[in-house]
Amino acid sequence: MKYIVLLGDGMADEQIMSLGGGTPLEAAKKPNMDAIAGMGEMGLVRTIPRGMEPDGIVAAFAVLGFDPEKYYTGRAPLEALSLGIELADTDVCFRANFVSLSGEQRFYDKKLVGTFAGMTMADEIKAGEESCDYPDGGASLAKDEVKVGEVRCDSPDGCAMLTAEEIKALTDAVREKLGDGRFSLYSCGAGGLVLVWHRGRQIKAETPQDHIGEAIRDCLPRDDELCRIMETSFDILRSHPINARRASSGLMTADALWVYDGGKMPPLENFKDRAGLRGAMISADSALNGLAAGIGMRVISARGADGTLQTNYEDRARAAVRALLEDGDDFVFLHVSAADEMALRGDIDGKINAIESIDEKVLGVVLSLMRQSGEPFRLLLLPGVATPVELKAHTDAPVPYVIYDCTRERRRVGFYAELDASDEDFFIPRGEMLFNRFIGR
Repeated sequence: MKYIVLLGDGMADEQIMSLGGGTPLEAAKKPNMDAIAGMGEMGLVRTIPRGMEPDGIVAAFAVLGFDPEKYYTGRAPLEALSLGIELADTDVCFRANFVSLSGEQRFYDKKLVGTFAGMTMADEIKAGEESCDYPDGGASLAKDEVKVGEVRCDSPDGCAMLTAEEIKALTDAVREKLGDGRFSLYSCGAGGLVLVWHRGRQIKAETPQDHIGEAIRDCLPRDDELCRIMETSFDILRSHPINARRASSGLMTADALWVYDGGKMPPLENFKDRAGLRGAMISADSALNGLAAGIGMRVISARGADGTLQTNYEDRARAAVRALLEDGDDFVFLHVSAADEMALRGDIDGKINAIESIDEKVLGVVLSLMRQSGEPFRLLLLPGVATPVELKAHTDAPVPYVIYDCTRERRRVGFYAELDASDEDFFIPRGEMLFNRFIGR
């Protein structure tokens, strides 16, 4: 038996008035999802333990059979794993991003204007550019008025994000001044960085996206060492040639490094030893790839897999099937985040489009190729988290799942959606329990 998890992050939602009180899953044309809902087992599962941050990586731990409350220690150590960084038991790993600050003279008087966290080519907002389509209705703004955070820009000119070369140059400039070997700084792509504090302390540090427009003195880490690094980065970057060029072009500048979300290496266990299955991961999320590396799963890079609406869906699907049929893997975790990205932008039509693409170009391709092969397989379909479009944020609400077994097909009309799943007899209170049910353990 072969096993495929198709995790369409963020597909679940709440009722939306503009959709007649329905959800994007109900509005989307998704014949493959509906078909396996009728032929398999459908229900609801709580992937996020109560009290934990509703995040797709937390859900992924649960769906892979690992209790998030025991094993999840933050994204940063997982991103370090994805880069091949070896962490000692005494190391504390933090996420970091370049941020833009307001123009006050003193560092601690400044406000947080925006962040380059996780940006793609269509995401960064160009200060003063009227062609940028702000989802929150904002008009053309001066640099110290721009609110970026999770806001996305769909301007046709791409709004000039930091290039890979700029990120490297800025990172190198800060790294050179870190000093005595207690700190190491690494870039992990898309504007994200990892800061390792050797023999460091676990400190509560706020996510910059949550504090746009606020005075930084109110949201800096409560630790002199981390604040020193952030202030030092400002002293280095404010006169950097890259920022001088960006400022002259009216672009948001990368004024300082912001450090947050610290954690130690989680106590991970080998997936094959636990489940008896050789596993592989296909994802554009560096933390998920780090989790895979940490539990001994093979990480597969699919061409054009970038987590956006333009991601190469079919190549991911074919890579998953190839792993199972040609490369000797027993279990593939196939992660697609396009619906989540659209929901975080507040884009209802984009989210529906993403769901339909996942149905046709991922699920449809996987089902067709696996059936043609004659290899018995089970498929688990679910969102990792619910991401309501109107909230532009994740929630810990239970999400609809389907377990489809090609050897035990039922014949009935199905419809894959939140309300329909709630009407079924199956409610699974924890994601780890769903994993055990899925692999028949």
